[in-house]
Amino acid sequence: MFKYLAIISILAPVILAQNTTTESPLIPSGISDKCKTFLTALNTDSSLTACTSSLISLTSAYGPGSTTTHSQASVQGSLSSFCSASATAACPESLIRGKLTEFYPACSVELVEQPNDGVLSIYDVLYAITPLKTAVCAKDDSGKYCALRSQGSANVKRQADAITPNIQAYHDSNLLFLFLKAELENNVLCTACTRNILSSYIQFESNIPYVPGIANSDLLSGQAPLYTAVQSKCGENFLSGSVAAAGSLGNSLTGSAIGRAGNDLEARMAALMGILSLAAML
Repeated sequence: MFKYLAIISILAPVILAQNTTTESPLIPSGISDKCKTFLTALNTDSSLTACTSSLISLTSAYGPGSTTTHSQASVQGSLSSFCSASATAACPESLIRGKLTEFYPACSVELVEQPNDGVLSIYDVLYAITPLKTAVCAKDDSGKYCALRSQGSANVKRQADAITPNIQAYHDSNLLFLFLKAELENNVLCTACTRNILSSYIQFESNIPYVPGIANSDLLSGQAPLYTAVQSKCGENFLSGSVAAAGSLGNSLTGSAIGRAGNDLEARMAALMGILSLAAML
């Protein structure tokens, strides 16, 4: 039931090790000394290691190689632990925001002026950690976790059979947005869960914009069409305060970079929990 998670276990080393040098398998080649120095320090940062280790520990039951069948009750328990105050304290948003703030000046050339796919991938993973965790912990108006609801079709399990992981599958399924997609019918899309999941990203982006432009992100680029669909189908006031926040995001949400023009319960939860293991490779 969890063969799909095999992708998660190899995705991080694949995207972080592409174009590598012999000096370090995690640092892309062809980048500036300034960016290389920053990424080397990031890779050995003890505070970030502690943060990501806590996330992996909490999601280990859904990790690569797991053959355990999880009931909705066990998933509910995992979510409660994952979303607890102690778990949040172990990996605070302030830590991730601080690393992202340092990332841009150190690697501005690689992120914007002369984009480097390896550097962009590392930035993508680091950026997604906090809003994804918030989205996974989102609840509907009755207090139930949105991750336990069916948000639409997600055909990603079969990718586990591929020898090479296909990140395009995660993009096409809008995995980071719990499989919410622009083409969903109004009665499915216009819910409290949609509002809370999308707001998780909008609020994070209002605090620290996605520098390369979200349209250039392999993991996050599905946000713009989803946001547009929500505005059109659910009304401009549907996201309330989040809409105002989005107005300040400018090109970050619409896609121009700064400086340049399963419905199956187990499959969904495995994907949502498992993708956080990407952070372990930082």
